[in-house]
Amino acid sequence: MIDHKLGKYLEPTPLSDSDNSFLKSKARRIVTDSDSAKESASKLFYFVRDHIVYGSSDLYAKASHALKRGVGNCKVKANVQMCLLRAVGIPARLHAASVKTKALKGLYPDWILAKIPQEFIHVWCECHLSGTWIACDATFDEPLFNALQRKGHLSEQAIPTIDWDGETDLRLLNLWQVKDVALFVSYDQIVQKGDLPPKLVSKLFGWIMSAPINWHLARMRM
Repeated sequence: MIDHKLGKYLEPTPLSDSDNSFLKSKARRIVTDSDSAKESASKLFYFVRDHIVYGSSDLYAKASHALKRGVGNCKVKANVQMCLLRAVGIPARLHAASVKTKALKGLYPDWILAKIPQEFIHVWCECHLSGTWIACDATFDEPLFNALQRKGHLSEQAIPTIDWDGETDLRLLNLWQVKDVALFVSYDQIVQKGDLPPKLVSKLFGWIMSAPINWHLARMRM
């Protein structure tokens, strides 16, 4: 039985639409035959990690829409992961921190990276298992992570692993973290706090920049 204090971490919101029928059905299929909440959380982690590939997409999309598209940056992927967890009854939330833009080396063409401020907001998912909150950052899909290491953009010391055991915190960008920002019950709260670019700016950036970013990332994975 879920502690009533955790109830808010299971509730849907407009952007974190864990009650969406497509999303709920997908979550149930992913966790089929799981024997525990830990196993379910692990299956959902690996699904989001590798099947929602890292890339540029609509920052204001609902989790269900992002799930259908199958691409997103850290914020978008964390929202999808959180909602899939909630859809199978596992409390989940979002955690944000300010991170040095150096962490993005190799992920974007240099001419785009030069236009990004020196710090950005990184968001990851946390789930509540065995009475505690555990970070489970699924930002980098495995082919991209391997490519970043192979091309010398990322050392094993910087990010030793992108695998998660369901018991210990996995926070991928700790090395570059500047300061902790906040915990969020929903993606809507991140939008309301103003931690995203204005919607119009985001749409224009997405229209102009998404194609070259995602083309660059696709070539990285080859």
